[in-house]
Amino acid sequence: MSTQMGLGVDGDVQDLKIAAHLNDYHAKSLYPEGTSPRWTSRKMTGVGLGDGMRGCEYCGSMHPIDLLDLKDCETLGVDMADMKYGFPHKFYIRGISNPMAGEIVNIGGRSGRKDGVEYDEPITEESSQFRNHKFYGVHMKDLSDDPERFVALAALIDAKTACMFYVNEGRVAWKIDRMRQQEIWKKFIESTKRQ
Repeated sequence: MSTQMGLGVDGDVQDLKIAAHLNDYHAKSLYPEGTSPRWTSRKMTGVGLGDGMRGCEYCGSMHPIDLLDLKDCETLGVDMADMKYGFPHKFYIRGISNPMAGEIVNIGGRSGRKDGVEYDEPITEESSQFRNHKFYGVHMKDLSDDPERFVALAALIDAKTACMFYVNEGRVAWKIDRMRQQEIWKKFIESTKRQ
């Protein structure tokens, strides 16, 4: 099945299907027949990251093309989460330049009742120089109709984690080079000792 990705800007919600969740049992239970999660912009709307990158409204993953388009893509830290589901389900992306660095941003809120009066107040902080995001491996499916970008993102993830995504008989598959993964971890641990 061919699936187009929503490339919207300025906070637009995209009605184009996200291929990654089309067969997800839980996602199907949340979205009416014929619909699926959409890509939404993370532009600042009250509480949010405010970096303008798109996120999956179901799982929160950053958009695979946004990850590839980062100007500091090659210098990012990419760490694979544990394999509690039996496959490489999540990657943590560290060190993304923050366009809102130094600005005061909402990071949450407090609400309740005190002395009989209801209150609702934001929690704010100064935005840091770098941001961290997550990328879910299942969203590699959203690049299956774009082989050039699929290969580029697979190569980035492989270089940082020794986890290679590839297409096998029309399905996204993966394999991990355990020896290379151990070498990557050793280098990472050594680099943290020097700091």
